[in-house]
Amino acid sequence: SLFAGAGDDILIGGEGADWLDGGTGHDTAYYLTSVAGVAVNLSTGRGTGGDAQGDTLAGIENLIGSAFSDVLTGDAGANVLLGGADDDTLAGGAGADILFGGTGLDTADYSTSSSGVSVNLNLGSALYGDAQGDVLSGVDGLIGSAYSDTLVGFDHQGLSGDVFTNVFYGNAGHDSLDGLGGNDQLYGGDDGDTVIGGSGNDLLHGDAGGDVLSGGGDSDTVHGDGGNDSLSGDAGADSLFGGDGNDVLYGGTGNDDLTGGAGADALLGGDDRDTFHGGSAGDVVEGGEGGYDWDKLDLTGTGPIRILYDPANPENGTVQFLDPVDRHIIDTMTFRNIEHVIPCFTPGIMILTDRGDVAVERLRVGDCIWTLDHGWQELRWIGQHELSVADLVAQPCLRPVCIAAGALGAGVPERNMLVSPQHRMLVTGGRADMLFGVPEVLVAAIHLTGLQGVTQIIPAGVTYIHLLFDQHELIRADGTWTESFQPSERMLDHMEIAQRKEITTLFPNLSLSNGNFPAARLTLKAYEALVLLAD
Repeated sequence: SLFAGAGDDILIGGEGADWLDGGTGHDTAYYLTSVAGVAVNLSTGRGTGGDAQGDTLAGIENLIGSAFSDVLTGDAGANVLLGGADDDTLAGGAGADILFGGTGLDTADYSTSSSGVSVNLNLGSALYGDAQGDVLSGVDGLIGSAYSDTLVGFDHQGLSGDVFTNVFYGNAGHDSLDGLGGNDQLYGGDDGDTVIGGSGNDLLHGDAGGDVLSGGGDSDTVHGDGGNDSLSGDAGADSLFGGDGNDVLYGGTGNDDLTGGAGADALLGGDDRDTFHGGSAGDVVEGGEGGYDWDKLDLTGTGPIRILYDPANPENGTVQFLDPVDRHIIDTMTFRNIEHVIPCFTPGIMILTDRGDVAVERLRVGDCIWTLDHGWQELRWIGQHELSVADLVAQPCLRPVCIAAGALGAGVPERNMLVSPQHRMLVTGGRADMLFGVPEVLVAAIHLTGLQGVTQIIPAGVTYIHLLFDQHELIRADGTWTESFQPSERMLDHMEIAQRKEITTLFPNLSLSNGNFPAARLTLKAYEALVLLAD
């Protein structure tokens, strides 16, 4: 037991459960020699951990922590709390306190304040509630009260050297958090908060409530979380996540990633190359047109969808969300100024395999595909060719043909199909037999555009996928029969060198000039197709 009496004393209890009584004056309990972190509370007069384990304190106004992670709590008077090295938590309580964090990521905790606080780490000063009159130095993090707080960081290098210069938790109440300079981590907490990252690569969370979040300069990650939030990335390459609720996301300048999440969200990319992920009912996506513009809508994982492009402007359109069973429209979202749309489950390109229907983009070499003439056949090669909207505008002959569900007969195809203009579909019936002497013929999709529901369109980019077997085959795609890839000299001439080399390596005996890869059915010319399809 140590009894200091009058004067300003320093008490060092060391190991063991000590009684430290400072008496009168401004006295300090010293734990710098502890080999482990301590937790000391002057309000309760108790200590735990390291040299503080079992300590009882009375008449002590100040605390000096260890070189490890400490929790130092003051009382209602004016306290001096020195954290020292490592990551410390300092809670001064009521009274005008001096909080010195030292090195490490140190936090001033005002969670027990009975009213809101205002703390500015850049100035090292504080107002209101338990923060009234406090002086802070070497403090990197702040924990606000359950009321409306204002927490401001600093615009210079902190003492911690950590990745995140400031770490703030607003807790409940309508809080205002501003990280200023550095790489900050800011959490608004409950209720509607205003969270500003400032310069640096910041991480912002609105948490519950309708929050307003602004990343500021550099590359920020901004989460709205719960509630109807407003998120802005501002400058830099930012990642924005709306979370739950009806959110507004604005990327600003730079190449941004925007994910709306649940709810009917408005996503605005701003300038430069932005990527929009997913989508849900009621979403509105605006790519923007400024800067180095090439915006992308990635619908991977959204389930069965149908994409309808605006004929007057292929960068605009509507995404229809479909019921996975009967494919009726459940809801929609819209997009504008999007140069490229990436669908995942593309209605109309589901191929019948030994594993059931598989989206064409998910097929792999070696998969067994059901063919009309030869049963199960192994897929030998898959190729693809991507075309931008500029390519399609410049080369009308490459624009895809959309075959609407039921356009070729009752339930044929089962859903909308998007195919290349020269992709051939199997047409059957007595009229073909009467005109051409065979009951089944192949007709290029472009020659079917005279039928209701078959139109050539200009989407915002398209990827053509080629499936090659040991011979030209007819395969099942969404309830209709269509052709596999049939190589020809003309087709190979238009392929990339690597693709052509791959095909000729797989099929070394392929002789296109003397008919070793013949068509599976008679192929109609344009005028023949016109006669066949005439009313």
